[in-house]
Amino acid sequence: MQFVHRRSRAEELARRGVFVGQEGDKQLTQQPAVRVAVIGSERSGKSALVARLRGHTPSALYDPTTAVQSHVISFRSSVQSGGGSTSAARRTQVQLLEVPRGEGAGHAASRVPPEVARDAVYASSAALVLACDPQDVASVAYAEEELARCAPGALVALAGTKRDAWPPPEAASLREALDGCALRGDERRGAGEETRTVVLEISAGDMFGLKGIHAFLTVPVEQHAQRTAEAEAAAAVGRARQARQQLAAHAAAIYVPPAARAAAARQQQQHQQQQ
Repeated sequence: MQFVHRRSRAEELARRGVFVGQEGDKQLTQQPAVRVAVIGSERSGKSALVARLRGHTPSALYDPTTAVQSHVISFRSSVQSGGGSTSAARRTQVQLLEVPRGEGAGHAASRVPPEVARDAVYASSAALVLACDPQDVASVAYAEEELARCAPGALVALAGTKRDAWPPPEAASLREALDGCALRGDERRGAGEETRTVVLEISAGDMFGLKGIHAFLTVPVEQHAQRTAEAEAAAAVGRARQARQQLAAHAAAIYVPPAARAAAARQQQQHQQQQ
């Protein structure tokens, strides 16, 4: 007997670039407003970074990521008004996708090939965070390769992880290694000065540099919030215009010119006289 694998809903969604996320204990099948991918090789610190962004304490035990993991966080941002004089607070759902190394990393839950899942992530993410351990040559090389795969206009942050474990004598050279990795990756992907990769130093253990990650994530979130506010304002203007048009049409339908009113009055007067 031949068994046929029936794709689960999660697999079908993943093949279309929609990954099921979790917010608390609630499963989310709708796609959140903003998607951010966190990418890195083995032991690059991406899981610890994602845990901190979710408000959790990273596990001390190493648990390799073998499938695309989806998490949803609520991100607070401010939106400027049309004139730019006032701002309003807004909360936006951000989906964090933890993406394992492509080679040899299958999608355990849905059996989606790694290259299919990874390409779907790259195509649909508003921003990318490349986790890189500068003390690991292989991690730096992988980050440079993945950076070259990004679109020239993509928002990308190269996060040098495990900052608390950098030996003080080597800290300067490790920072130079990160800068060199970002520069070479930008040159390979053809990024201009305006889309240059942001280089950050972080440590999930003591939360060093996490403000930099939050500031980076604010960019796509506020871009989305601003677009949403502008779309809502345009929709309100459209509704007001439609209401005015309907009112004008109604007024035109019930409007009687003075000459017609005078003629109707004469006819009514003649009718009364005949009676």
